Amino acid sequence: MAGGVELGFAEPVGPDGVWRLRSAQFPSKVGGRPAWLGEAGLPGSDALRCGRCLQPRAFLLQLYAPLPGRPDAFHRSLFVFACRERICASVYGWSSSDA
Repeated sequence: MAGGVELGFAEPVGPDGVWRLRSAQFPSKVGGRPAWLGEAGLPGSDALRCGRCLQPRAFLLQLYAPLPGRPDAFHRSLFVFACRERICASVYGWSSSDA
């Protein structure tokens, strides 16, 4: 990334804005279910398991993140999944006491 930070804040979506969360709209969202951009190449259940405790990770957020000048990454989304187990979060330096 060529310098700079983009900062956003999550806010509730009312009934009139739900259409924006559909995958065809390339949404950025927190929680709920991922809005996959296509069916090809979706991660299987094994890929979504925590590498430490092997429990399924929870969907945390999705960010629409195209790369300008890259036709192969024009409609790119980043999907973040996290383990819900407290012990796994503390291994990586995060804990509820840090919040």
